Amino acid sequence: MGDRMSDLPFKSMDEVKSFAAEMKSQLDAEGYRALLFLLGLLDNQGVSRVVELDGKSIEIDCYIAPIVEELNLRGFKTLSCCSGLDEEHENVDYKSDVGYISFVFDVKLYDYLQNKLGNSYVVKQSEAYLTPSIYVEVSGINDTEKKEKWVKLWETLRLFDSV
Repeated sequence: MGDRMSDLPFKSMDEVKSFAAEMKSQLDAEGYRALLFLLGLLDNQGVSRVVELDGKSIEIDCYIAPIVEELNLRGFKTLSCCSGLDEEHENVDYKSDVGYISFVFDVKLYDYLQNKLGNSYVVKQSEAYLTPSIYVEVSGINDTEKKEKWVKLWETLRLFDSV
């Protein structure tokens, strides 16, 4: 993963933000919003609440806010997330059919999630905000199924004690 990170055109999120600011005058409003979305800079568009994480106020989708808050208090370092629930994303421009959460990469956590979650989740190595990460996808045919999978993921993470 280290080689992939060194190939990126940006070395920090400050560089990403500067690039977006430079592009603003060259794009129409819709194009600029699309750019912010692609760069991970678009503000949360779903139904959310503010959670304090590492001294920062972050908007998190309401359904998963308690999960993310508890995980961070327990030492998990979350990077990005989305509940993927239709009920929280009815009036948004960029809608995901799945929920997800990304953690700072930790090999023990990655192996644990791979073993415990099986085929009912996608667990893969990725990058989030220029940081090596573990991406866990929470999918379902409807909000009820997605909520059940969020609860199972939360319960599984509660049993992990090597953060």
